[in-house]
Amino acid sequence: MNQLLATVPEDKPIPLATRDRLYELAWGVYYSGETAKDHVAPIISFMRRHVQNGAPPFGMIRLRLKRMCEVLSKIYRDDERVKNDFPYCADSTPLESYPEGAFAVSPAKSR
Repeated sequence: MNQLLATVPEDKPIPLATRDRLYELAWGVYYSGETAKDHVAPIISFMRRHVQNGAPPFGMIRLRLKRMCEVLSKIYRDDERVKNDFPYCADSTPLESYPEGAFAVSPAKSR
């Protein structure tokens, strides 16, 4: 995981193909069992970054890694720790949470 993370500058979002491979590797760490806790450093580094995500018809947008919240929670067996370390894991937005202001159109208000 560290090698893949090192291929993308920290100020750039991780491209889709790299993101997907890192997702797979993170789940692989979880499935390694009790030793997973010894190998969370790259998952934490991954979760501190942004990733590319397709948002048709807008193209690519930059998002947080909300999908990794579950993996880290399962490894630690402590949902609260993950929510404290990564506040975006505690919010109520869906997995693909778009940053505020990502879209030019504001939602219609109900009357």
